[in-house]
Amino acid sequence: MTARQTAGGKTNMGITLTTWRSMGYDKNGDGIIDVKDLKLITKEDVYNLFYKYYWKRWNAIQNQSLSDFLVDWVWKSGEPGIKVPQKLLGVTPDGIVGQQTLSSLNSVNARNFFNILKKERIRFVENICKNDPSQLENLKNWKKSNK
Repeated sequence: MTARQTAGGKTNMGITLTTWRSMGYDKNGDGIIDVKDLKLITKEDVYNLFYKYYWKRWNAIQNQSLSDFLVDWVWKSGEPGIKVPQKLLGVTPDGIVGQQTLSSLNSVNARNFFNILKKERIRFVENICKNDPSQLENLKNWKKSNK
């Protein structure tokens, strides 16, 4: 596998170097977490990262569609996938999926909140493209992930 450059930086299998560094895993053991490590990640590494840092955050949500949507947003966009829903819920937008966020999510009408989130995420990706027209090529796929 080779790492490729995206707007989010060097990436391999959907994992950015920044995300890999946040795991603190020096894959090749040379004392530096860099692109060399990113090139060595396996599908198992990706699964472990996804499960621990993305899925487990939202697994206490009672509505599966809402949970899936939020996991996808955080996976693709990072912290805004937590802070935007928190703002919409009236919870302090601290980027942490804690008890208050989960409790608020489990007390809303899931279908209505899903639709609100969907509109907000579309607005979010459209703003990305407005601010960086080079990202327009991604807009169609980003909007597909909102279904």
